This record gives sequence, structure tokens and C-alpha cells, in this order.
Amino acid sequence: MPKTTFMDIDFQLQWKSSFAEHTDSFFISKIDIINDVFPVNVKNELTNLSIGNSFSQTIQAKDLLGEGYSSNKVITFDTSLFNTQFKNQVSPATLYRFYPSAIAWQGLGTTEKDYSPFRLMAKNNEEMIADCNHPLAKYYLTLKATKLREYESKENVPKKDIRKILTERGPGMQAPFEFGDSVFFDEYPFKISNKNKITKPAIDSMAVKLLEELNTRLLAKHSKILDVVSDDSTYLDKDYRPGLLTGIGANEELLSSNERLDTYIVQDLNKLITLPFEDNSFDDAICSLSIEYLTNPLALMNEIARVVNSKGKFIVSFTDKFIMGETISLWSQLHPFERIQLVLEYFRKSGLFSELNTFSKRGVLKSSESIKSSKKPYSNIYAVWGTVK
Repeated sequence: MPKTTFMDIDFQLQWKSSFAEHTDSFFISKIDIINDVFPVNVKNELTNLSIGNSFSQTIQAKDLLGEGYSSNKVITFDTSLFNTQFKNQVSPATLYRFYPSAIAWQGLGTTEKDYSPFRLMAKNNEEMIADCNHPLAKYYLTLKATKLREYESKENVPKKDIRKILTERGPGMQAPFEFGDSVFFDEYPFKISNKNKITKPAIDSMAVKLLEELNTRLLAKHSKILDVVSDDSTYLDKDYRPGLLTGIGANEELLSSNERLDTYIVQDLNKLITLPFEDNSFDDAICSLSIEYLTNPLALMNEIARVVNSKGKFIVSFTDKFIMGETISLWSQLHPFERIQLVLEYFRKSGLFSELNTFSKRGVLKSSESIKSSKKPYSNIYAVWGTVK
């Protein structure tokens, strides 16, 4: 069998909604430059690109999706065809939320296996209106590609459509609806089943590395940092030296074992949200793998904006992993990209932050040991951050 030339490429889709700047990154390995399907002009650019270098181009979403926004994909259907017991779970029809097409496949003229998202635009007792356009359909996108590796192999790899890989399974869903109220706060403060316990699941070493890289890239050198809902780990590169690192969390045993912390305070932020610090005590704040446990996150946003200096960042990050029953009940009902939207709404609704950003990083292969102990071979992380006004 002849050898095939493969590439490993880190792609980024950068785009801007009315509310934030968005970056969706996807690592794709074993790209066959001859046979795989690429966005317009990308194949030639990758062929001529040196290892470690990047190129970028701004394109219309239709160049990735194959079609632009169409009013024909805004569909009215009978309300009775929306399955509120989809997959044996309670799925109420909520305005401006995204749903898989399979939940109303008969009304939308699709199939039970179609999980492409639609946004519910209107509803009454008789009819619903669904926008079945891709969530990115209206946007201009900047596509950035970094060539990380090029190699030859006799391995037989299935043909890939790079356009679909970059746009399927969520990108675009993190942008709130432009002309309607936020959909997440009908019941607030949020509810949580196990009120007396916060247990964060262990994440794989690659997810740890990605979180450390993200936080370290965004934080200034020697920053005085508050680690919110902290435990035995703070996700910063080992070579990064903060000016002062303070943790606040509910479990003293875990806090005391966190060797990165200079100091810590034991406080359950679901019982007492007021932070025990003076105004402008910190340069920045981070909240890693914890936001999904907080029942009153809007109060936390107010407190962060009080104790962090103007122009300081607040970085909130999470992964796909969580323990059912110990997060707010809403969390498990949401698609991962809707969870980004939810956290973005925390920043927006507070009105205390500017320069809002969302970030996703997907497709990074876990270590061999992590793959053995997991059903999913890839690490995915998500984040939202803003600057205190």
C-alpha cells in the first residue's frame, strides 16, 4: 500500500455576534490533503504552509455550510408535533432555546435521526415556529489554520469533510437570540438536587493542560488572582508565577492540599455569596470547573466586579464532565454550547463586564491511559471571560 501524506491542523473559527467575540477551535489530525474536502482556497494554503505557521481568511458562513441563511428554513408546524417527552426526558418548549430537529421531526419534515439544531422562535397552543438555519448562517467567519505536523503513513483513514467537522455539533449556539429576553432565568435562583455537596469529576490530563494554557494566556504576569470555588487544583501553567493566588471554596481539606495557593478562605458560595474582601482587592479572577454548581451566579458576578480591579478579567471555564444531581438542574438539560450561552448571559445580565469572549477547544486527543478509561477519546474545554468595567 502506498504511503499517504497527512497533516495535523489546529483550526479556529473566529466570529462576532451582537454580544461577544467568539472563538471555536478544533484540532484535526490525519488530514489527507489530496482527498479530504476543504473550505474554499484552504487546500492550496495548507499545501504551501510551513510547519508551525498559520494563515487566516475571512469568509461567509455559506462557504463552510454550503448554503447561507434562507427564510425557507423558518418553518411553522403544529404544536402537538413537538415531543415534550423526548428520549423519556421532560423537554418543555422554551422560546429562543435550541432543540434537535428529531424532537419535532414530523413537523419539520425531517427524520427521527436528525439532530441538527433549530431555534424555537414563537409558540402558542396551536403552532410553533422553528428557525432551522444553521446557527452560524448569518455570520462572517475568520478561519485560521495552524499546521502542526506533516507526515507519511500507510494507514487507511476515512475521507473527511473539514467544513462539517468545523461547523457541526454546536458552533453558533452560544450566541443569545438578538431580539428576545434571556431564556434561562424563569426559575431563579437555580435549583440543585444535592444541596450539601459539590463533587467535581476528575478530568483527563489533556483537559488539565488545555485549561492551564487558556488561563495562563489570558492572565497578566504577576497578577493578584482570586480562584473562585477553589479546591486542590488551580489551573495555571507550572511556570506561571502570580503576584498572589487566593482560593475561596467550601472544602478546607482540598484547599489545604492545593500547593499553588498562597492563602485560602473556607466559604460555601451557595450559602454565603458575599466575598470577604475589600473592593479592588484583586487584579483578576478565575472560576474553573465550578460555575455549574452555583445556584446564585448573578450575585457572584456582582461580587467579582466589586473585588476585582477595573480592567481585570474574570475567566469561567468548564468541560463536558459533571456529576448529575450535583450541578444546577438546568446544566444537564443544555447542549455544551448552550452552557457557554448560559455563562455568557451571567456576564451580560450583570451589566458589569465588557469585552466579552467565548471559547471552545475540541478534538484534542487524550493520553493513551485516559482513552482506556473513557468512552470519548477527545478532550473538550469551554470558557467565557469578560473585563470588569
